[in-house]
This record gives sequence, C-alpha cells and structure tokens, in this order.
Amino acid sequence: MKNLLFLLIYFFTLNFTFAQWPVIYDDNINLLGTKIITTYDNGFLIIGNDNGYFCSYSKIIKTDVNGAVLWAKTISDDIHQFLLLDIEETTDGGFIIIGEKDYI
Repeated sequence: MKNLLFLLIYFFTLNFTFAQWPVIYDDNINLLGTKIITTYDNGFLIIGNDNGYFCSYSKIIKTDVNGAVLWAKTISDDIHQFLLLDIEETTDGGFIIIGEKDYI
C-alpha cells in the first residue's frame, strides 16, 4: 500500500513538474521559428524568420529557463532579405548564427 501511495504521489508531482505552457514571442503571424536550442544557463535561444513572400526580417530571442525574454534582436533593413538557418552555442557561452542575406 505504501508503494502504491508513493507511486501516485510521484506521478502526480511529475505531471505538474513538467507542465508546458504556450508562449507567443512575436505577434507577426508570418514569423516562423527555425530552431530552438538549450543554452548553458538552461534557458533557450530561438531564431525565426518572417515567412512572408520576402523574408523581410529575422529575429533572435534569448529566454530564461521559464521562457521569459532576456533579450531579443531583430535583423532587417530595406533592401535585403534575411534568412537565419542554424544556431550553435560556443564553448565560451557565445553563439554562432548561420544565415544568408540577399537583395529583395
């Protein structure tokens, strides 16, 4: 009986420990997330691109472990389209972002 009670409490706690909540980071319906990685501080780094006819801007968002935005960067200008493709964390805590830029 004690084992059954322990398992019930364990699964009940486990269910609430790993709860996931949807978060909207940008209200542009065309912005599509390209990649999400877990960072050294257990937060997340998200890259995304405007998925419209022309990729008019790209976005980089750094969050903490709870999903709260620590910083965000928009990459855009009037004559180029940007496309962020991949991101990796370096051993010194920095990031390498791979993408391309072209004239509209």
